[in-house]
Amino acid sequence: MSLIEPTRVGHKKLSGNDGWVFDTGASRHMTGTLNYLSNVVNIDPILMELPDGMFRMAKVQGSLDLSSDIRLSNVLYIRNFQCNLVSIAQLSKELKCFVMFIDELCGIRDHTSSNLIEVDELRGGVYCFNKSATVKV
Repeated sequence: MSLIEPTRVGHKKLSGNDGWVFDTGASRHMTGTLNYLSNVVNIDPILMELPDGMFRMAKVQGSLDLSSDIRLSNVLYIRNFQCNLVSIAQLSKELKCFVMFIDELCGIRDHTSSNLIEVDELRGGVYCFNKSATVKV
């Protein structure tokens, strides 16, 4: 699915940096909004293929809090990227959690305690995190 153009009638365009999309195909968390990140550091450049098939270089990464229970680390900043992606692979590895997709819901459970950390919903054909990350100033 392209995040730039709708794939069928009724699906909204997913550009804009107001929410976070859970992406099972993303290898890393990514954002185009540098102000979302804290603990920002320069990194060796990483060439990333974006969902629209374009390639961009990531030279900076940081961390951010999606909620009080979910802190994302090693989030790549990609200039002019119009979306925020949560890599399911990176999320499950870093948080040691289960991510489940059922009908129109996405659930995140702690691996150790099996406590439910978060439930999010299907919107526009993709699973989106309900809250926006806080902009750091």
